[in-house]
Amino acid sequence: MIPLYVVDTTARRDRRVALEEWLSSRGFDSVTYASDCGASVDWHELKPKHLDELELFPWREAGSTNKWWDRELKLGEIACSLAHHNIWEMIADGDRGWSVVIEDDAVIDVSAAQLDGMLHELTSVAPDIGLVYLDRRPWGQDEPSDALPDGVVYPGFSACLHAYALSNAGAASLCRLDVRRSVMPVDDFVPAAIGVHPRPDIDSAVEPVLRHRAVAFTTSVARVLPREDWGSGTEESPFLTDWLEEQSRSAV
Repeated sequence: MIPLYVVDTTARRDRRVALEEWLSSRGFDSVTYASDCGASVDWHELKPKHLDELELFPWREAGSTNKWWDRELKLGEIACSLAHHNIWEMIADGDRGWSVVIEDDAVIDVSAAQLDGMLHELTSVAPDIGLVYLDRRPWGQDEPSDALPDGVVYPGFSACLHAYALSNAGAASLCRLDVRRSVMPVDDFVPAAIGVHPRPDIDSAVEPVLRHRAVAFTTSVARVLPREDWGSGTEESPFLTDWLEEQSRSAV
């Protein structure tokens, strides 16, 4: 059955307990949690020395009408992007075809067998596809194609990367880009890799290695749980500049 990877942290075991029950009820019996295999990155455990090993993208776009862009990076966004990258490396090193990645505040609404069938049907028609959005928030214009099955499109710019499927080759393509060399929220890094990002600075910083190799189901098969019920590890984390100042004061 299709392997599934969960981006989680040990700090939110409550999410894991609920998710384990949900996934089991839908037949997902090959589940790997980032916190069990060294792929998890918890922003609470980051130190300034860890950031010295990274290249941070100059994130803030001052004056942007998008509030997520007109602000500094948050520490949780950095940690989340690194955790996704770690999972991409695990998928790229495997040989099981498709894998599914979800964050620990997302659920899948179809069974493992149904999703496996949907992905294999897609592969039979479009074998070069490397990434499939299982859910998203579409902002840009999608592109239908006769080369794709009904109910599948090439996505325009889409927010919210909390549930997606990756082939081995798709994961390898993302790994070659290496988000650690241009750290930004993974929700923007992956759309730029697809080639549809509306910010010119991001568009020029990230090579579109998945252009016309990423698709989306027009009817979502996954969803993110309400923030008021589950919170948000990234949004609850401090801004990077504030955190660095606090770390500097603590070191004195």
